[in-house]
Amino acid sequence: MNRFVLAIMLLVPALVCGRIRPGLAANPGSAPADTPVAATSAAAAESPAAATKIDSVDSADTVDAAIEQRTALDYDPTTRSLFPDFYNRFRDWRDRVNRDLHIEAVFSYHGLVQGLQASNFSEFGGAGEVGARARWLLFGSRYLRPVYLALGLRNRHAYTDTAPGRLTADTGLLWKTADGFSNAGFQVPELYFSQERANSRLTLRYGQFSINNFFDSNSLRSGKRAFLNQIFSANPAVGFPDYGAGGTLQWKDEDDWDLSAGISNIQEKDQRRDVNLSFSSRALFAVLQGGYTFKDDQGRETRVQAMVWDSEDNGEDEPTTGAGFSLTVERAGKRPGERYLLRLAAAEGEATFVDRLLAVAWGRSIGRYNYLGIGAGLGRSSRDRGMYQGVGEIFYRWQLTKELIVSPDLQIILGHDLDNCRDLVVVTGLRCSLTF
Repeated sequence: MNRFVLAIMLLVPALVCGRIRPGLAANPGSAPADTPVAATSAAAAESPAAATKIDSVDSADTVDAAIEQRTALDYDPTTRSLFPDFYNRFRDWRDRVNRDLHIEAVFSYHGLVQGLQASNFSEFGGAGEVGARARWLLFGSRYLRPVYLALGLRNRHAYTDTAPGRLTADTGLLWKTADGFSNAGFQVPELYFSQERANSRLTLRYGQFSINNFFDSNSLRSGKRAFLNQIFSANPAVGFPDYGAGGTLQWKDEDDWDLSAGISNIQEKDQRRDVNLSFSSRALFAVLQGGYTFKDDQGRETRVQAMVWDSEDNGEDEPTTGAGFSLTVERAGKRPGERYLLRLAAAEGEATFVDRLLAVAWGRSIGRYNYLGIGAGLGRSSRDRGMYQGVGEIFYRWQLTKELIVSPDLQIILGHDLDNCRDLVVVTGLRCSLTF
């Protein structure tokens, strides 16, 4: 099926039938019914009030998180817009769509330029991603057994011959210096239903998605908002598919513990192919995760999260068979938005290029929306167990206006068998984002 036709088939029913949704209708003269909660939730995640609170079951790159991050800035009087008249009119239009059709949407553009420098080798790459993400409330209400249809569209394109996501192809690095900035073209990576039950403690998702958005997450994991290197923004010791069709189940017991399970077919593992919205792939990825959050005497939270996974190629061409585990410990610090992170992971089989991984990171808020992060990681090659590589990275996320983020980034990579690089690589980057 043509991808553009598919997108139109999904959007037209939303526009035509969205007015006839069962549930509570908002007052036409009021602000969107969900706005205060979304704004409060996202603002809490970004502001000093969140200094002691950890909520990192899902990735910061999910549809829900993208909408709430944007909504928090929409209604924050302390942050100005680069284009105030346009921004306010566009926000009012989105609010009307949410009020009348129960569709929340976020539109974004993310760009990255990176330069890789070694003693006798250098390379430069740039890429961008234009995207639209939305969730349509089909049944229920935000607080009472909601059923959503989530949709994500994107076009990834390179500015140069080599995209940042492919800079490592000739260097012998065990992981990429950026996660997701490729030349993959138009994709529909997200098309799934989500349901909440049992007072929102049980969440079910089924359809097409990147399963890693819902597992192995932490507050500092986001290739668009935090660290760029895959040792932090993903997990090179876990054989996650980039996208696939499947389902997940997540249970949260108040604020203490949570349990998640998921299964997905493996449609692609290197972000180069189109998302085919198909169950035809026989390769499967299964995952089980448990987490526990507790507080100390001063009210600061610590989260311990353990995950096991298994991947089977089932006769498919690409070798994806493997298994492993990942352990994450995250602790809230004393200062606004401060986080300490420890991650350990191990894998066996052919599904990953890294079979042992250790990563530590620290970050904190600077002001209300700006953020500073520093991390270090070490990994071992699954192909050559005498080969180790390490990376140090520092980034600063600067929220210039409601819609504009600028984020410089520096990575230093050391280790064995860095082809043409004599054991040292320096990567500098500048990331910019526009979100409406």
